Amino acid sequence: MNRWFKWLFNAESPAAARAKSEGNVRIADDKVIYSPREGFRETVIDLSKLQYVYLYMTESCQNLVLNDYHQHFIPCSVNGFANFFQHLARRLSLDEKVFYENLNKNKPQKTELWRGDNSNNGRISEQFEPTDLRKALARGFCIHSQPEQQISWDMTSEALAGSAFVYQQKNEYELTELCFRHPVQLGNLILDDWRYYLPIHLRLDVPLDSFYTNLHMDGNGDQNYFLAKKALVAVLGETNEGYERNDQNACYWHFEGLKFSLIYWYDSQHGYESGYAYLAVQNERAYPDYLIDSEYEQNGTISKLMLLDKSFTIGSDFRRSRYFLKTPQLAASMLSPEKQFLIWMDEANGKVGFANKDHAMIFPLAVVTQFQLENVYPGRSGGGTYFSAILQDNDRQSILIGDCNALDPFLNSISELVQLPIIELPPSEA
Repeated sequence: MNRWFKWLFNAESPAAARAKSEGNVRIADDKVIYSPREGFRETVIDLSKLQYVYLYMTESCQNLVLNDYHQHFIPCSVNGFANFFQHLARRLSLDEKVFYENLNKNKPQKTELWRGDNSNNGRISEQFEPTDLRKALARGFCIHSQPEQQISWDMTSEALAGSAFVYQQKNEYELTELCFRHPVQLGNLILDDWRYYLPIHLRLDVPLDSFYTNLHMDGNGDQNYFLAKKALVAVLGETNEGYERNDQNACYWHFEGLKFSLIYWYDSQHGYESGYAYLAVQNERAYPDYLIDSEYEQNGTISKLMLLDKSFTIGSDFRRSRYFLKTPQLAASMLSPEKQFLIWMDEANGKVGFANKDHAMIFPLAVVTQFQLENVYPGRSGGGTYFSAILQDNDRQSILIGDCNALDPFLNSISELVQLPIIELPPSEA
């Protein structure tokens, strides 16, 4: 009997083995229940949703990694591991030999032991000419219902959600989305699992935002990426940007105001192979009519103001905030190359505004409870300063983004101007 196997059953303790961990793991019904130790929350893993199993080893620990759309690490040294692993191996037909051989190596590594069989949910249509598909794709996509229905990219989220061709659900990560009852044709791709994001801040009265699918065209593996890429190139042409590396493949197309993204992940230091190709379409078209408040253009006033000699980006967009507007003319006329950002009070209309030369966030004062500032120092990625309004019902609205600490010298003056508190959150690192 393998010495590691004996150790797992407490029959022997090889020199290379780690000491037994606190806590225990067991299987009950269709769930794995891992209790790290007393006082720590239990981890419950749904075996019916299991995506993959890996052996992950570092110099200090050996873990079994299980993913049920959430990542779980179970130490191989935890009490009950042997019985748990034998049950799991029988259920999934795991290659136990691979597990024990790699466990014996006792060196940092990441080894796939099992991956779920995912049904194919995409295929290529050969029925149409690429030119016709490009024209159709510029307008929208087709639902293969009876009769077929065309969905325009300019349709509102509200209209799509109210149609008979979709249903609403919480996805694997408890996020709300719309799913289609029938296959969808996107260019020359037929997709059985096309989904539409419905994040909490998404405005429903404006044109469509972002769709996606986790695409399996031929089982698990990067062939899903290359098949989908070939199909998209046939319709969209060569990619506008992208890369293919050991850890990730990614390519992007910018087409008629739409951004197409295709991504595949491989095993890496910080990640695990996806098995599917992530395909997304983001509607980036400009809809200027949604950015103009005609009434405020006519009746807006500035009673108090503050001009800043710093450049800031407005931190939202019209799809996620009804307070996001084109900068009104009365505010734009105050700006210059030397004074690039304006904060103003409109006491006559009960509003407060923040604007650069292009865009503004304008709030009714009655709905704002406070403002918050967070400085993020550069770390693994770039830092910045993030200024937000906290509205009633704890609704956070991003106002501006700039260089780290760029807003700090103005905080007291801003608070005096708007007559509301500014809460400084503890600095963090990117």
